[in-house]
Amino acid sequence: MQRTYPAVDPPRQAARAALVGTDYKGPVIGFLGGGNERKGYRRLIQALERETEGLLLMGGSQCEGMEVPALKGRFRALGLVGDTAQFYAACDAFAVPSLYEPLGLVAFEAAARGTPVFATEEVG
Repeated sequence: MQRTYPAVDPPRQAARAALVGTDYKGPVIGFLGGGNERKGYRRLIQALERETEGLLLMGGSQCEGMEVPALKGRFRALGLVGDTAQFYAACDAFAVPSLYEPLGLVAFEAAARGTPVFATEEVG
């Protein structure tokens, strides 16, 4: 079964419109780790550079105002996220690409809100 982007239920549509806008119609991949190298944001950006679709919605410290020209309109940096429920609702999937993470609490939070999670093997 092929998934329709953006998600069709009203709460997800509202969250997506608020954080991503209404112009982008492809999948949204969420990441909360900001500019912290250990959280693996560079891995995720490199992976998305090789793809033709997929917008990276990035939240966390040290990322506000960040730009990734290689993603050409498929990147939004929010900085610190106050409403994580809205953030997870805006995402079609959530990434935890950490280089080292003994317990990825954000993975549990995303999954609890019904957002599929993918993680690297370094995430405990």
